[in-house]
Amino acid sequence: MPPINVEVALLRLALPGVALSPGAVLAARVLERSGARGMLSLAGGRLPAELPDNLQPGDSVRLRVEEVGTERILLRVVEAEPQAAPVAAPVALPLPGGAKAGVAVRVEPDGAAGERSSWTVAVAYGSPVLGPIDLRLTLDATALRAEVDVAPGSAIEAAQEQAQRLQDALAEAAGRPASVRIRPRRDPVDVYA
Repeated sequence: MPPINVEVALLRLALPGVALSPGAVLAARVLERSGARGMLSLAGGRLPAELPDNLQPGDSVRLRVEEVGTERILLRVVEAEPQAAPVAAPVALPLPGGAKAGVAVRVEPDGAAGERSSWTVAVAYGSPVLGPIDLRLTLDATALRAEVDVAPGSAIEAAQEQAQRLQDALAEAAGRPASVRIRPRRDPVDVYA
């Protein structure tokens, strides 16, 4: 499949703080298309791109970073995700005091359609107090597992204090045993020579 071209300047504007390197794989969704150009939902942002002919609005795809140049980034479709695994656009949730929290949800299929033994949902939450929080819930026939990645320091301490409460709420909601694992968040680092 032909690569998807994205301008580096637009990527940095639409997705500040996202560092892409060759081999990285990202989930994306085609939001709209006009001729060879279109709009992708990628890492919680909207990004204009040149699209291959076979990608249409509503298509969810996994994109691998092929090349990173000074002006363009080339992405290649790795595999199409099933339509049952949508990537939702980020939502701004109002918080007390007028602040807003950004939340994006992504369903990650675990195996081929029809052969799935589990489902994973990843939620990226931009907390104004605790900073970025990544929550990954994996549900299978026997249990629900939660992995919570938060910044080291006071954020991880607060998460660890509430881990049992989250585990109990998840077990009750899922009707099966639940586990919660709190981990320090590891943010990418850009290094320039």
